Amino acid sequence: MDTFPSEPIYESTGGNADELARAIRVCLMGGDIHLPLTCMVGAGDELHLTSEWDKWRGLLFAKILAPHLIGVFTAAHRGDVREIMKLDQALAGQLAEDVAERSVNAGSQFYASMDGARHIKTLEKLRTAVLEQKIAGHHATFFAAEAAVFHVPMMHLLPAYLYAEWRSARLQAGMSVAGSSFEAFRAVCQGALVDAGKIFSDVIGGQHSLGVCA
Repeated sequence: MDTFPSEPIYESTGGNADELARAIRVCLMGGDIHLPLTCMVGAGDELHLTSEWDKWRGLLFAKILAPHLIGVFTAAHRGDVREIMKLDQALAGQLAEDVAERSVNAGSQFYASMDGARHIKTLEKLRTAVLEQKIAGHHATFFAAEAAVFHVPMMHLLPAYLYAEWRSARLQAGMSVAGSSFEAFRAVCQGALVDAGKIFSDVIGGQHSLGVCA
């Protein structure tokens, strides 16, 4: 299993690695998917994985997934399920067919884990929309919505999603993630984390008016 700092949730100061590791843990809560996500690298060595990862983060993540995640997060914070549904429908048209299929399959496993969470209205409405075939229910949609309803800071959303994709890519490539702590993830994905920060700043435009940004 991946290892994370074990301190109580509010023990450390804001902005450090422990805080982000906890944000990742919350985002994955009940939804640590063991299906391929959107980054598929195939079998290979670490060099191959890094090369394919860099291509994925520069194209699919930066141009499509990151703006989608932030849009869903913002709408979920407002409780605007209709807007989230529109974003999920739009995402389907932006992904290649095979990528969309993986995304929806992973989303299905994610929202299945929410069964019984009736007290979380936004997530339950989204799950119902999928069951009624009003939306496909992409993994990134549920990931961002869950982060919002569990009050994960928006600035931690993109690194948390990157971690989920990184972990999935390694597993699908037959590479071990045992002992892959957040620090190890940060070491190999520093460029992606820098990109995430830039994307966050570009999309939000430097405005932190939602009251959820650290």
